[in-house]
Amino acid sequence: MKQNTKILLDIVIIIVVASTSLFLYKEYWDNVQRAFFGDEPLYTIYLGSKALEVTVADSPQERIQGLSGVTSLRDFEGKLFIFDTDAIYGIWMKEMLFPLDIIWIDKDLTVIHIEENVSPDSYPKTFVPTADARFVLEVNAKFVSSVQVKVGDRLLLPPGILPKDIEKELQK
Repeated sequence: MKQNTKILLDIVIIIVVASTSLFLYKEYWDNVQRAFFGDEPLYTIYLGSKALEVTVADSPQERIQGLSGVTSLRDFEGKLFIFDTDAIYGIWMKEMLFPLDIIWIDKDLTVIHIEENVSPDSYPKTFVPTADARFVLEVNAKFVSSVQVKVGDRLLLPPGILPKDIEKELQK
């Protein structure tokens, strides 16, 4: 009987430790990866049927930095800006080193506005969408035309970066 109780207690401890580790991994891995490896995590998103790898800017400091000073992006790579609320978010090309296509996406994960081939020389001009957005995706210039992205296309995000309020809305 004593042996069975010990085995049961060991199993409970293993389950608690495993579930806690899984929670910590899911919630804090991005921060651990940045702190120890200096990397920004890459996420796979889908714009229409096209897969892209993106880094995420979801804090005020990351959104201000954006792609400033970055020398290039690989094909099918970008920066996804995630905002806390819906609004008209302007984008400028401060300290950019290469042209971009800029795509605004609303809370329903639908493309609402596109600016193509925006030159670094356009700074200090600010580019704004025609309606409230929740996300902005920056990709290499010519991406929009090469994969035929258009207003009305849908964005698919992994659960790890989907804002909780939008996740709840999509589950309804």
